[in-house]
Amino acid sequence: MKLLSIFALFVSLIYAVQGQPYRGTVRLVRSGSFSSSYTAGIVQIYYGSNSSSNSWGNICFDSSFGSTEANVICNQLGYNGASTYGSAGSTTSYGTDTAATALNDVNCANSNYLTLQQCNLSTVIKPSCISDNEDLYVSCQTTRIWDSPDFSGQIRLQGGTYSSYGRLEVYCNGEWGTVCADSFGPTGARTACRQLGYSDYSTYNTNVPGSSSQHTWFENLACNSSSNCLGTCESCPTTQISFCGTGSRDVALGCEFDSSYATSNNTPSTCEYAGSRRPDRGTVRLFRNGVFSSSYSAGIVEIYYAGSSYRSYWGNICDDSSFGYSEANVICHQLGYNGVSTYGRAGSTTSYGTDTTSTTVDDVDCASSSYLTLEQCTLSIIIKSSCISNSEDAYVSCYTTRIWNNPYPGQIRLQGGTYSSYGRLEVYCNGQWGTVCDDSFGSADARAACRQLGYSDYSTYTGNLAGSSSQPIWLDNVICSSSSYSCLATCESCPATQYHNCGHSQDVALGCEFDSTYTTSSNSLSTCQYADPSSSGFGVPLSGALILARNGVYSSSFTSGRVVVYGIGSSTSSSLFWGNVCRRTSFSLNAAHVICHQLTFSGASTWSYSGIDSNLFGVDTNRTLLDDVSCSNSRYLTLFQCTVSTFISSLCTDADDISVTCYTTRIWSSPYTGQLRLTGGNYTNEGLIEVYCNGAWGTVCDNTFSATAARIVCRQLGYNSYYRYNTLPIVGDTPQSIWYNSLSCSSTYSCLSSCQSCPSSSSTTCVHAEDVTIVCYSSSTSSSTTVTTSTCQTTSSSDSDGLSGGAIAGIVIGVIVFIGLVMFFSGSAQKKKKERQRAALAAAAAQATVELTNAQVVPTPNPLTHQPAPEPPPTTNQEPPPSYAGAAAVTQEVKEYNDEKSPYPPPGPNPEPSAPSFAPPPPFAPYPPTNTGYPPDPAYPPTGGYYPPNPYPTPYPTVSGYPPATYPAAPPPDTRPDPPPYNEAPYPPAPY
Repeated sequence: MKLLSIFALFVSLIYAVQGQPYRGTVRLVRSGSFSSSYTAGIVQIYYGSNSSSNSWGNICFDSSFGSTEANVICNQLGYNGASTYGSAGSTTSYGTDTAATALNDVNCANSNYLTLQQCNLSTVIKPSCISDNEDLYVSCQTTRIWDSPDFSGQIRLQGGTYSSYGRLEVYCNGEWGTVCADSFGPTGARTACRQLGYSDYSTYNTNVPGSSSQHTWFENLACNSSSNCLGTCESCPTTQISFCGTGSRDVALGCEFDSSYATSNNTPSTCEYAGSRRPDRGTVRLFRNGVFSSSYSAGIVEIYYAGSSYRSYWGNICDDSSFGYSEANVICHQLGYNGVSTYGRAGSTTSYGTDTTSTTVDDVDCASSSYLTLEQCTLSIIIKSSCISNSEDAYVSCYTTRIWNNPYPGQIRLQGGTYSSYGRLEVYCNGQWGTVCDDSFGSADARAACRQLGYSDYSTYTGNLAGSSSQPIWLDNVICSSSSYSCLATCESCPATQYHNCGHSQDVALGCEFDSTYTTSSNSLSTCQYADPSSSGFGVPLSGALILARNGVYSSSFTSGRVVVYGIGSSTSSSLFWGNVCRRTSFSLNAAHVICHQLTFSGASTWSYSGIDSNLFGVDTNRTLLDDVSCSNSRYLTLFQCTVSTFISSLCTDADDISVTCYTTRIWSSPYTGQLRLTGGNYTNEGLIEVYCNGAWGTVCDNTFSATAARIVCRQLGYNSYYRYNTLPIVGDTPQSIWYNSLSCSSTYSCLSSCQSCPSSSSTTCVHAEDVTIVCYSSSTSSSTTVTTSTCQTTSSSDSDGLSGGAIAGIVIGVIVFIGLVMFFSGSAQKKKKERQRAALAAAAAQATVELTNAQVVPTPNPLTHQPAPEPPPTTNQEPPPSYAGAAAVTQEVKEYNDEKSPYPPPGPNPEPSAPSFAPPPPFAPYPPTNTGYPPDPAYPPTGGYYPPNPYPTPYPTVSGYPPATYPAAPPPDTRPDPPPYNEAPYPPAPY
């Protein structure tokens, strides 16, 4: 009997716990009775003005209440939203509830919220809400919010009296299971409640055991205080937990509203990816106000790390004296971004809230800002006392362009994962991203791929992240013969076409991690550019390369856009980067012509700068690379033949970046014998060498081609020298002639035609597999070549520079004879009339002689041959372009415009294309001293002026056919070596 009494007491205690409401609990009543099975009724909430005055009360159906609020109430009850709602006085279905009104002015910003705690509400009751007729009722959908689980790691509470308490269940491997109470503590309980939309837990115990047939999925949860999803603490295992203590050890959980903790912003889908798999050791992510998103490009940095690989956890990085630009840049690289815009201490900004996670890593020091992960840097897990405060946590704001936006053949990336360390392995081949088949893919291959990405090792190389059906599968049967390889292209080259027997269900998914048992990778972004012998540097920009950009998109098909130049330094320097050209001091139409020549166009119609054309081309946030650009000869072929400076004026900002509009005709559209061009490359400084002979473009055979010849080719094209030749996978078309096969060159030559004249017929001893390809570059800002558009014409210099003296004399004699004939046939008219006629004709002859004589000094050549004046576009009803000799007025206008005497640049003499129909942009608003360079979403607006996205279509044309279309790209990562202190924007802040 005594045992029965004890059992009854035990049961009553269990019921008391199960039946206990917690602050914020909601329920539905009908005619004064409650049942957990009700889907419709008058809403009651267990609430009060403070945590000690809770009681059951009603919610007022006032003007702020609508479908959004009704949906949230049904979500909190565990249903899939509301079907109807209204005031109790408008229906007799639920009777009258005499409880006092507890809440009014309920207002929810999102109908997907999970609890009313996520909404605004008031306990100060308006007089209009006192009547029981104003009590709120709802009728919910009968389907449960968990009836069709959306993702692995979804959780629910089961078996309790109210929706705020019950057995904690998690969905894994297609089945609902329980959580073992072993090591389950306050942070795990709080994390689970926050996933459900509450701010805190009220209790956790083992009083609601699950079915004996249920699996137990989780045990030993390791959560931190900022976690909002249980899946960030533990990933779904492949098999159930085999042992969880003795007796019932299933966790039961009660959740409540607690104003002392930050409100959760979770919705049903917030934690969708959190439980997909455990983060890999060394994974980094960004947090804002306690929320993580893989789309963030700015926030407080967290790293999944610990002293050993056994039990890593999320923690912060201290922004101490060793943390600077290089370290912030590497973090952005690891996150997949192009580099860092700003960085600093969390305590110096309110943009990202406070992250209460403990500090995990200190004394981060990166020897190179080009590194790809923090594993390549030195760091410490011994935390200094000065780093304990949350205000010392490091934050970064990364540029929004991705590190792979300007890819090279053989570059790889991970896509589709929750974190940057895991995803579908994709490789860039033949101008397109594709996948890797898992046939024969093993540990050595996985390790090589991870090392290419800057990690030391892999964690997994299987997964279910299938690529799109439209994606090619580039690599199959990858076999790396050594675990020490650091580039996947060393094991398998890009194929010319797809060739495999795989489907996308076999796509490799790869996880990479820090592993101290393996040698750290020293890779940077450019390390593997030349690893693929089949590509050997194809598509790699070298010092002096140019390209045009529009709104962050780089393409060699653009004829107009923001000018971006690559490098200054040796061809292999890891410190080269893309940069802009400043308009200040001396930039003129001459320089614009030269830029267009280097881009292989016949000249420039006009030029402008970012401060007034950002609505057309956007703002390029690269650093300024060149200033004081002055071209003494508008016929030069490359920008580094001009005078430029790398010492940038303090007046140069992103608003001063130069843009040009080039004519669409190519510089070789009416070629001369012996003219050269490069075709088939991704940039204009590389490609297949073609020479114009006998009225057709043909190739050059490599039989007699040498380093001397390579240097001459690049000189003729306006570059200092060559980088490589015979390394690009490009050959001429079968019908093309092979013109040069007997080159005999001297190192003093500047024209390849000096090595061999055009033959009468194509070579018969060579095939196109022997065609020469080349990559040219200019290693300094003082090019040693003075070659122009007309230097290498194969005719004599007198023919090149104007009419010969004999020709001029002949013409003069002809004119005099013509005058004599006119005088002869004029008869014997009146003497005065004859004298006037003789005088007029003699004056005309003298003027003709002067003009023809002057032609030796200022020739008027064929504009399609050497382009002394830019070729106008094929338009009608336009003035012809001025000659170069007549361009002084235009140059003066540009100079005045540069001196800011005019708010807009002078229109080109023959503008191409026509001006857009919309109004000019507003005046340039300078950036503030600091700016986050961010955000990607409107919830975190920038702190100062920035350029909005262009709402109008870009009216400029593009050309096709040469160079081959490339995938639009953004610049490679910035590697600027001398950053300012952390609390300053290191470079002009990003506009995003």
